[in-house]
Amino acid sequence: MAELLKQLSNREIATLIWIGLFLIWMLATPKVRQSLGAVIKAFCQPVILRVVAVAALYIMGTIWLLYWRDIWTTDFIYMTLTWAITFGLVTMFEAHKMASDKRFMGKIIRDVFNVTAVLIFFIELHSFSLVVELIALPVVTLLTLMHELAKMKEEHAAVEKLLGAILAIVGLSYLSLSLWQTWAGYGEINGLDTLRAFIIPILLSLLFLPFLFGLGVYMAYERIFASLSLWMDKKLLKYSKRQAGIRCRTNLDYLERWHRVVQRERPETKEAARKLFEDVEAVLKREKSPPEVEPKDGWSPWSAKDFMRTFELETRDYHQRYEGNWFAETELKPIGSGFPRNNVAYYIEGEANCAKQLRLKLNVNAPDDDGEARALFAQAALYLLLKASQSAPTKRIERKIEALEDFEIASTTHTISLEKDDWSRGTRPEYDLVFKIKIVSY
Repeated sequence: MAELLKQLSNREIATLIWIGLFLIWMLATPKVRQSLGAVIKAFCQPVILRVVAVAALYIMGTIWLLYWRDIWTTDFIYMTLTWAITFGLVTMFEAHKMASDKRFMGKIIRDVFNVTAVLIFFIELHSFSLVVELIALPVVTLLTLMHELAKMKEEHAAVEKLLGAILAIVGLSYLSLSLWQTWAGYGEINGLDTLRAFIIPILLSLLFLPFLFGLGVYMAYERIFASLSLWMDKKLLKYSKRQAGIRCRTNLDYLERWHRVVQRERPETKEAARKLFEDVEAVLKREKSPPEVEPKDGWSPWSAKDFMRTFELETRDYHQRYEGNWFAETELKPIGSGFPRNNVAYYIEGEANCAKQLRLKLNVNAPDDDGEARALFAQAALYLLLKASQSAPTKRIERKIEALEDFEIASTTHTISLEKDDWSRGTRPEYDLVFKIKIVSY
């Protein structure tokens, strides 16, 4: 050990001292120590360890493939470990988002080319000595694990922010050092090794995507059938699993819709469970070839759900509620900054083949700062009226919407209204604004 320490530069000795002080601080801080224990306990659960083990085997297989094609060499071991922590581990903990975010895989692919490869490339052009790297790597791994697991619980929000800041500082420090050393020793860089250093993280990331996709599908199935096992008997659960695997396969949209219908209908027989699959398939088929809807009857739900896309208000799928009617809704879109924030949402309601009511709702949670929210809501209401009627609103209606005052105007087919809902009945200053376009017969 003494001989190894003699080989270290002053900068590397200082780095080791800072790492040691950081570890002492972590262990000495009760809140961090408590969270660390919770994270280690969560990580050591058999289900997580199994997933990590399978991921490690998969990564070793991709490394062997690159080694077989004379792309990867043992000189890139540390780079591979860095990639496994900064990309592989992090994306594994985010794989559950694939069921709720259809653009998840696209975002990951963009990150591969925009961020991951470039950062690892510059960081790995130059590094510390072996002693420092062997100490720093487990520390960074531990920090990354703690940060990702802390995201899953609100009570660890403070720890998540702290660890996120530390990881950002560590990453920027590595990047700054590597850029400086690259600039200073530009003439000593090997062209082939540099090309490999840039390509290998990209190839590892792209080859990891199939595993990530499979993990996301597996997590979705596990989550859904864990919830169904609470009330569904074992025989029906086993049958439903088999049917879901045959029918849904990797179509998570189909699987999530079926899960929602099952939760609503609570089938007790195989025939009832099979019929729910058929009902969902009928909806999916109807979405691909939507039936025509006469303007006097309402709107095509699959057209109406995209009316407010310009305002980043795109609804989820159009489906049946417990009450029997059909609807679709957007997430609450925050407006402005600060806390609490005002927000707006868009809703569609009606029958299976025809939307009968379009509703835009502004939730004013910060009435002292509602100018931006009110202006945006007025624009969105006018735009919704334009999309719904396929014609420009009259000057009279336009003035009423811009004034954001209560009104209701009826025609032979539609009713247009705007209403302020003082839901607190004067006890609080918050309020809602609701703009509706409704078929008269609805």
